[in-house]
Amino acid sequence: WDIDEGKHATTSKEMVLSSDWITPTFNGEPFYDKPILYNWLAALAFLAFGFTEFAARLPSAVLGSGCVMVTYLLGRKISGPILGFLSGTILATSFEFIVLSRAVVHDICLAFFITLALYLFYLGYRDEKHRKRNLLLFYAALGFAVLAKGPVGLAIPAMTIGLFLLYEKKLSFIRE
Repeated sequence: WDIDEGKHATTSKEMVLSSDWITPTFNGEPFYDKPILYNWLAALAFLAFGFTEFAARLPSAVLGSGCVMVTYLLGRKISGPILGFLSGTILATSFEFIVLSRAVVHDICLAFFITLALYLFYLGYRDEKHRKRNLLLFYAALGFAVLAKGPVGLAIPAMTIGLFLLYEKKLSFIRE
């Protein structure tokens, strides 16, 4: 039903067939409408499972499941297992989230890496012993978020973290 799904699946298919994993194409023409991460993931799924609808949608399903798991872990870390379970369950049963987790679109990729980045930031913020490792992983997750959807992969976490640090009265943490 969604024309974008076909475009993104075709772009990933052409990536595999041409062996060009750098320049995305659609019908043989350069196609730079979206960042490349989802196309890479779908192309890998095509290599593993063939050119099927299942393979095209697999990255979304895996990333959606991962997003639910990271949401559970973050909720658990903040306020215990009950909040973690409720957070994960609410996300997993949200209509829009279910739709995006089954579609060949880049949005769920962005959601996963932003959620992962925020989780890793929170771990780095709370745990001085492993701060450096968690913040390095946080920056890596931000990089993947940018590869998933562009600069919005930096803007959303930056605003969220900025408001959090303002609320906590710890803006000095940014310098650290």
